[in-house]
Amino acid sequence: MTAPLRVGVFDLTYPFELFQFSDISVNGSPAGVALLPGSNQAWIAMDSPDAVVVFAPYAHGGILTVVNSGIQPSGVTPTAIAFTADGTLAFVTNSRSDNVSRIDTSTQQVLQFIPTDSLPIGIAIQDSLTFQPGGPLFSLNGVTGGFALTDVNIPLVGSVKWNFGNGAGFTTTALNTSYAYPSPGTYTARATVLDKSGGTLLTKTIPVQVQSPIQATRTAAVLTQRLLLPSSQQTSLQNHLSATYNALLAGNRSAALNDITLYVDQLNSLTIRPPGYAAALNEGKAIGTSLNQSCALCLGTGTLAPIGGSSAVDQPVIFTTTWTVPDGKSWRSLQHVDLRLVANSANGDSDATPLPIALWARFTVGNASGSTPSTFELLDQNENVVGVGEPGSPGVIETNTAKLYLADSDFQGSGPTGPSVTVNFAVSFKAAALNGNAALPYQSQLLASDALQGVQDPVQLGHWTVRPAQRD
Repeated sequence: MTAPLRVGVFDLTYPFELFQFSDISVNGSPAGVALLPGSNQAWIAMDSPDAVVVFAPYAHGGILTVVNSGIQPSGVTPTAIAFTADGTLAFVTNSRSDNVSRIDTSTQQVLQFIPTDSLPIGIAIQDSLTFQPGGPLFSLNGVTGGFALTDVNIPLVGSVKWNFGNGAGFTTTALNTSYAYPSPGTYTARATVLDKSGGTLLTKTIPVQVQSPIQATRTAAVLTQRLLLPSSQQTSLQNHLSATYNALLAGNRSAALNDITLYVDQLNSLTIRPPGYAAALNEGKAIGTSLNQSCALCLGTGTLAPIGGSSAVDQPVIFTTTWTVPDGKSWRSLQHVDLRLVANSANGDSDATPLPIALWARFTVGNASGSTPSTFELLDQNENVVGVGEPGSPGVIETNTAKLYLADSDFQGSGPTGPSVTVNFAVSFKAAALNGNAALPYQSQLLASDALQGVQDPVQLGHWTVRPAQRD
């Protein structure tokens, strides 16, 4: 008569006094064990009788009870177990059937069998979400930052749902994307990786601290102060940062850009680069990029709401933008504020060529006396005006991809010559804005021009998806 096979349970609380305080009798041949993150469950791979056994609780001195006496992995000789970091999925190697079982830990049901080369024995999972530029927790408003999922099993991935913690989000098929936060704050970015059937593979989050250029200048000063440099070099660098900070407070962005450029140039010229040098240099570069992108010609800055979402064909939606001009100017100094929805060149397939612009709506500023009224316009792909109308008037302006409803489109200025204007674009989309019969995502952009013919480059503020009309 053979002795029963057992699994030993060890107390890991005191690593220098590791001891086995109990064991579990199992009806089979235990091959591997793993602890489910965030729970009191121990999962044991049994190479005989080809099952996974779940025990709980595994507390010190407690009696372990069988939760599930056999999650059937439908593989031969399960050997090792690994969990995703969030504990939602388990992966079990089946060494004699040459595959890996993917198991939903909440339902304890097998979701998929992943073929492998011969005799898979060990398994480990590593997944992460990174953010650039400026490090994993830092960005500047107006600067496009890149998110990337690394060490994810690419053949399993169907799509990735990105949520940036401020209401913006969209779905991609790639494991990396980019996004520019329109305003400072602390956000939690989330990436949900879905398989090809729409099931969740894993979810990762990362905190993102978004700073204004003024805040970032203070951060750069702290990083610079930590550098082990001769006092003359240290003083010169701090003086450049102080000049940058004061210029930003005064609203003189061109002077601030000049001063931060001197700071970056001096760091680049150092022959001996102390610890912390790279962080200080990257901070300076990010500030310069932000100043360049946020207001290249100092026409102002804009916000957009909603900055993410979707609408069906013929479904009305209102986009609201608030445009703020620099100190010393008024919103009457503007000539146009434009909203564009531009298709990503990577969207669509080889059999369909989606129109690059689904919507180009323009608000043209009238004069303060009212003798020249403010108007709304729709433009085509080549910036030709298709139709014009006054806010609140009856009628609809149309292109082949979109409609603008004048009765529901309006604007409010903060006084006749105040610092900002808020514009509501009431629109809907046509079937021509789709990718054939499929939904198509677009980038939301704001542009502006002034009476002196200065043009501010497009600023991407979000994403919007046009969906097919719902059928009854």
